[in-house]
Amino acid sequence: MGTLKVKVIHIITKMELGGAQQTTLYTLANLDQSRFIPVLICGPGGILLSDAYNIPKLKIHICNHLIRQVAPVRDFFALIILWRILRKERAIHKGMVIVHTHSSKAGIVGRWAAFLAGIPIRIHTVHGFGITPHQPFFLRWIFTLAERLTGPITTRMIYVSRNNLEQGIHLGISEPKNSLIIRSGIDWARFSKARNDGSSVKDALQIPGESKVIGMIACFKPQKAPLDFIRMAHLVRLKWSEIHFILVGDGILRESIEPIIKELGLQKNVHLTGWRRDIPRLLSAMDIMALTSLWEGLPKVVVEAQLMGIPVVATQTAGVDEVIRDGITGFIVPKGRPDIMATRIIEMLENPEKTRRMEKASVSLSDEFKLDKTVLIQEVLYQDLIKDAKFRNNKFLI
Repeated sequence: MGTLKVKVIHIITKMELGGAQQTTLYTLANLDQSRFIPVLICGPGGILLSDAYNIPKLKIHICNHLIRQVAPVRDFFALIILWRILRKERAIHKGMVIVHTHSSKAGIVGRWAAFLAGIPIRIHTVHGFGITPHQPFFLRWIFTLAERLTGPITTRMIYVSRNNLEQGIHLGISEPKNSLIIRSGIDWARFSKARNDGSSVKDALQIPGESKVIGMIACFKPQKAPLDFIRMAHLVRLKWSEIHFILVGDGILRESIEPIIKELGLQKNVHLTGWRRDIPRLLSAMDIMALTSLWEGLPKVVVEAQLMGIPVVATQTAGVDEVIRDGITGFIVPKGRPDIMATRIIEMLENPEKTRRMEKASVSLSDEFKLDKTVLIQEVLYQDLIKDAKFRNNKFLI
């Protein structure tokens, strides 16, 4: 290859404010441009799309048919459009090309488009499976089959949590030999130094300075179960009348959230901030962070809160027990049980000394969660795959 650069094309669906999107953008912005040429293909819209356009020398393609929802006709057109883009990107580049996909829909459509376009290295990162127990059996079967059929044309499967890796192997989606864990890293400096901004957040939201604050940062979609957060808030408020709750995010369930807040008389206690970019500042106002998700890959916001010394009460989903030490840095509770979550939060509020011990224990995280390390590991992976003599003899090499 000589001194030819490697073109790395990341494919993801909507650029909303999520952990997968943030990690992808950070990777594209910080790849060593003396060795790599970054390219992004994504679906339309999303609050982070403007950030992508601000990354120097990043080439961006928008595929209007690349959406998260299952839509066979649009998915077929997305496959054709991605194939055309990838074929062109390969044709104009004399060096090696790598396609790195993220999320279930972009992962399946993107990897097949890359295969058909003759891209020899096809990597996929699982940020949490789109296959969940809450789906009808037939739908789960279809999604699992699609993942299994796509597995053989995948060079490497990256998982952000050990739980997801084990699930992928169990479902026959990947094999141990081509599976590895790379965490979704966070910017340690940005979060570890932001603990003193809480008072300004309280002032802006008209929360009394002495009031305790419970918060959650999540997209308002079924996966995150934000209605469980509201139900938990109601139960905690029955015991602690002066408690306040910050719910950061937005999405399709907002129309369901607002009526329940009113029905339960929580208008003065629950603060909906909408989408926000100042996450460290918002976290700094929280005494306890909650997460009511029904499924995850590994929720970055839990790592961010723990790094800032904020105890977390989160549901038992993939990756959570790889960050939270139950009873030491927070609590892990069953999914779909806002009553148990409320009990744990009340226990923490009534035992401030125990909560302070949790705060001190929370900040001891492994450096595997550092963003810089995440990018470095990916660069090493890209180079290793290019040099891998076995890969050069792979039957899928076109």
